[in-house]
Amino acid sequence: MIKHSVSDILFLEECEKALQAIAKIIDYNAKFFSEYITNLCDVLFHICMKDDYELNYDYDNSLKSLSLEALVTIPERRPKMALSVPRFVEKIVHVAMLFMLDINNDSFNEWMNSIKESKDDNQELYDLGEEALDRVGKAFIDLDEANFIHILYTRVTEYLMKTTWEHKYVAIMSIAQTIEYLPEDEIEEQLEQVISMLLQALLDQDVRVRYATCQAIGQISLDHQPYVQREYPGELITALINTMNDLHLRVQSHATAAFVNFAEEVDKEAMLPYADMVIDILLQKLSSSNYLLVREQAVTAIAVIAGVIEDEFLKYYSTVVPIMKNVIQKAVSKEERTVRGKAIECISIIGMSVGKEVFLEDAKECMNALLQISSTKMEPEDPVKEYIQEAIGRICRALGNDFYPYLSSIVPTMLSLLSISPKPLCDDDEDLTIALMSNGQYVGLKTSLLEDQEKALDLLIIIIEVMKDSYSDYIQATATAVLPLLNYDLSDEVKQKALSATSELIEAAKILSEKTDNNKTMLHAILTTSTETVLKSLSEYKMDENYEYILDSMIVESNGLYLCLQKAGSSVLPDATLKMFINQVFKLLEISTERRVIYMQKKNREDVDEDELLVIDREEELEQSYRTNLLDILGVLMKYHPTQFLNSCCDICMSFVNSYINSNNTEDVMLALYVCDDLLEFLQDNSVCLWEYFMNPLLLNINHTDDKIKQAACYGVIQATKISAFGKYATIAVEYLVKLIQQYGAGSNVGGGNKKSKELISAVDNAVAALGDVVFMHSSKFSN
Repeated sequence: MIKHSVSDILFLEECEKALQAIAKIIDYNAKFFSEYITNLCDVLFHICMKDDYELNYDYDNSLKSLSLEALVTIPERRPKMALSVPRFVEKIVHVAMLFMLDINNDSFNEWMNSIKESKDDNQELYDLGEEALDRVGKAFIDLDEANFIHILYTRVTEYLMKTTWEHKYVAIMSIAQTIEYLPEDEIEEQLEQVISMLLQALLDQDVRVRYATCQAIGQISLDHQPYVQREYPGELITALINTMNDLHLRVQSHATAAFVNFAEEVDKEAMLPYADMVIDILLQKLSSSNYLLVREQAVTAIAVIAGVIEDEFLKYYSTVVPIMKNVIQKAVSKEERTVRGKAIECISIIGMSVGKEVFLEDAKECMNALLQISSTKMEPEDPVKEYIQEAIGRICRALGNDFYPYLSSIVPTMLSLLSISPKPLCDDDEDLTIALMSNGQYVGLKTSLLEDQEKALDLLIIIIEVMKDSYSDYIQATATAVLPLLNYDLSDEVKQKALSATSELIEAAKILSEKTDNNKTMLHAILTTSTETVLKSLSEYKMDENYEYILDSMIVESNGLYLCLQKAGSSVLPDATLKMFINQVFKLLEISTERRVIYMQKKNREDVDEDELLVIDREEELEQSYRTNLLDILGVLMKYHPTQFLNSCCDICMSFVNSYINSNNTEDVMLALYVCDDLLEFLQDNSVCLWEYFMNPLLLNINHTDDKIKQAACYGVIQATKISAFGKYATIAVEYLVKLIQQYGAGSNVGGGNKKSKELISAVDNAVAALGDVVFMHSSKFSN
């Protein structure tokens, strides 16, 4: 039916609507097509390519594009269903690379030889094919049976053997687009072959192939750092330096960009032998090249070298910094905004590298210039604005407390920006980020303003982190502006950054309190407000179709709260507040356990399929990460309030442990053991009165069938051996530990050749450490 409706439609517009509808159905409910997915894919593949595996020009490009979109969406939504289609991965790879071969030579060559930074939008099929490879690789990343990389590299090898530049270009760009999806256990073998091929391709006679090779090297440098930098420093640095002098300007620029990506993670010792040569080349390009992209990349490369070789950059300081100042002063045209911004970035990185003693006077000059530039009216899309903010953060790090004089010019502006709240929508509002409030009202804020708030928080975090108690004049005002953002419905990013800023404020307030007669009023107020806000937020999240996304937010928020409590330290929370917070955390753990039951029910449905199981598995993994964060919160509360915890919170804690430690569910047992481990580690001798509730189950779990439980139980023994009262358990503990070690062996070769889980390796390592501690700390219990 679907085949008939697509193949026999006479009018292009109707055919486009049909394909758009198919793509939309796949996106929202791909299971709808499960019974005839093979037939559907046959039709879609046929629209894209002919039986002889050539691009099908019988169909308009718009139809091929829509068909490819539908095909790519299938594995994104239901990867197992995609694999049920015979040779699906092979065909989708082939189609995507055929699309990439559809390069408009005239347009592409014109761009290669032009000074334009970005390509024109007339490489429609090429761009779609390149994007498809990336999306398919990501969709199959967790499915080894898809064999995506091997299938792709087989096709890449075929293309590299062709004589045309188009095939070589597509092969190399396909590697660049998918290199991040290399299976972890094949990285060493595959990268050796890829790097060898790319080093040869840098010498290719065709400029377009050399350009693509620079792109691939740059991408590999990002996706597989620091492995590539550690294994191939000399080969790649030398090759990229040589390519910086390519006859073609765009290749020069791209080689320099690839060098930037590679050099950022190179060790100082590996970079130093090349520094003189590279700096000399880059300064020449900066002073003599008429090609703006070359100059931009040269500035960035100098900045990266400064960041890598740190104080060794001092020998270039007196030459480079005046040049960068000159760029900042003279590069004022619209076209030169990026190179001006990069020069600002470069000086700030150099300042961090050489240190305050060398940089101080230039830093003052730079800050005055940056503040002056900031005070002038700038277009919203002007890149200099972002470069200035980032540079101010680096200069702050370089100057430390000497940055204080600039706070009065910076902080009030940022706090004013952060105090702008979303407003109810108006009919004429445009370019808004919108959120639905709990009262049913829609509110919005200009997206550009929202982005400015995020950047302001980034800078604020750095300033507070560096200044600490020297920020005292602004702590209260900052808390007033930032704490309401913990409830920010419009942006999770703003909410998360606000939580990071709050943790820095708490540390600053703590240090200040220690220097002012231990007055913790402000510290207590910030900590209590932030903790109450986050716990309330966590309790209000609801399970829905976007639950993976919600869990990500819950994980970030709970981790942020942990950092706040960690930085607050001891003796901040009164007994009643501590008890209230701990009760709330245990309640959140119980709610999480209820969700785990829902996961099990979803898994046991008769109509559940493999793709739905994959989604449920991901949700369960995220849920477990969230629960672990909640336990970290409990642990830090125990650590800094041990006596209060023992006096106020033992009943609820032991009730939780007793409910979970004997559960049939391994995750519940593991959570209980984590709580026991924290009790032993943080309460120490004060925990002995609770041992009757958990010590025997903890020891029994040393030989549990689940590796993570073994690991947690053995860690608990390590903590318990530090307590003298553990002597009465020493003999039985040794018996259990020896049994585990004898069964699986010790160290990374556990099991005598069979591949074991990381958790089992860690469990056995913990067991060996625990055994040594028991025998050493309680030697009197053993006759031999």
